[in-house]
Amino acid sequence: MNGGDGEPTRVALAHRIAQVAWRLGCRTHPMRWCPTHLRERLHEGDVVEAMYICWVDAGVRGVHTGRPWPAPLSEERWRRVEASGGGGAIWEGDGACDFDRGLAGCGIAEVADIYDGAGTIMGWERARAVFEIPAGKKSVYETVRTRMVSRVRVRAWCANAMQRGRPAMESGAGARMHEWEVERLLAARAGPTNWGGWEYLVQWEGGTQSWEPSVHLERVSTADKDEARVERRVAASHWERHCIHVNVP
Repeated sequence: MNGGDGEPTRVALAHRIAQVAWRLGCRTHPMRWCPTHLRERLHEGDVVEAMYICWVDAGVRGVHTGRPWPAPLSEERWRRVEASGGGGAIWEGDGACDFDRGLAGCGIAEVADIYDGAGTIMGWERARAVFEIPAGKKSVYETVRTRMVSRVRVRAWCANAMQRGRPAMESGAGARMHEWEVERLLAARAGPTNWGGWEYLVQWEGGTQSWEPSVHLERVSTADKDEARVERRVAASHWERHCIHVNVP
């Protein structure tokens, strides 16, 4: 992050930090977030998650020096994120649910995310439509919903939200997820087995690209992943490039 203003490496890293933090359930500024609750769930193979591991182990977090952040980490953007939430965090704090990378990656992190607009928490079918949750996550979501509904503070927040006329999250993965929507998979390569065994070169809505492990792309269909592996596989190593028939990136 020490690069010059507008330098591609600085902007790309800022975009990556914002993406990863969002998918982990961060709803405050990512550079001031210290996810102690995720210490055993973070992967050292990801540069951003490795950064958070170091912060947690050292008991520190980032400090803003006053220099403007690149757009993905702008103070204004994350102030809007904080203002649009409410009801308390789902994955951290007192009474938190067991963290689920799949649900968090779909955009579920606060009670406000799954509020149904009518005084309670969304049922499975509605939540699945809003956040495009994979069908295999039904039991996990139902567990989260049951836990949230059982909390007095959550029920009180939902009742107050209904009195104030707060609407539910819009359909189509949620209004706050649109900035990090997958447009298409450009390529695939072999990756660490504990991250799904494959990595995909993602073109994000808006034009940016990044390599992502399979576990970060649970909302991408199996058919799209299969197509990328069969038709657009690239070498993941010097050995693959010269010893097996894969495309050269």
